[in-house]
Amino acid sequence: MLPQGFPERMLHLLGEAEFAEFLASYERPRSAGLRLNPRKPLPDGASLPFCEAQVPWEPNGYYVCEGSRPGLHPWHDAGAYYLQEPSAMAPARLLDAQPGERVLDLCAAPGGKTLLLAEEMQNTGTLYSCDAAENRVQLIRTAVERMGFTNVKTLCNDATQTNPALPQADRILADVPCSGLGILAKKPDLRYKKLDPARQAELLATQAAI
Repeated sequence: MLPQGFPERMLHLLGEAEFAEFLASYERPRSAGLRLNPRKPLPDGASLPFCEAQVPWEPNGYYVCEGSRPGLHPWHDAGAYYLQEPSAMAPARLLDAQPGERVLDLCAAPGGKTLLLAEEMQNTGTLYSCDAAENRVQLIRTAVERMGFTNVKTLCNDATQTNPALPQADRILADVPCSGLGILAKKPDLRYKKLDPARQAELLATQAAI
């Protein structure tokens, strides 16, 4: 089951052939993943028993075995890896941030993409990691501290507004607020919600403003 009005909208956007593959994707098991932290490598000879194949687009990314609980392992608390959806690993890699640059991550919480950007920058330059809510900015701070990066500045910031505290940047990542319909496998309760045209319009306006 999908939200009322959503299948028709996607059929219009994708066309019949791609729409059929899109629907089939909802019948496949959800793919969970983690990304190893090069700054805190595992002990020599150690391996993660809950890891399967490597994520093709992320050298340090791995698919996690279904039913495993890597978030409960001591190595997670030690910062040896970060739990992240494999698809969420792609945007930061595509941004191709370089060492020494100034980079903005404007809609950063809970911080997974920020961590990958900091890794790409080799913990050099300055990475401004922002979110509009202070409690969500704290999630970023906690993740950055756990993973051991020092080139990240966290900031509570409304990305729809100009902020003189943010510098001119070499690169900007904006994972703008969305409806969540792209993660139905992760949040299946969204399948039973009717699309709210007013909420969709509000999201579009926010995205455009950012």
